[in-house]
Amino acid sequence: MIEITDHTGRRHFVALVAISDIREITDSTTGDGILSHVRLMHGRVIQSRDDAAALAMAITHLKGQHL
Repeated sequence: MIEITDHTGRRHFVALVAISDIREITDSTTGDGILSHVRLMHGRVIQSRDDAAALAMAITHLKGQHL
């Protein structure tokens, strides 16, 4: 599982297999702190305060531990 912090500060613990894709947000002019969108397999999107590249690296690291 990976920890994702949403735009309100709530922590979500998501299974790796549930993540469809992670998209970086380039210019958030609203000041809401959203850095990425994490889309789950069932279509839900978590607007995250976490950096997209950092989430991707964490997923890669966790998948490497399970081999």
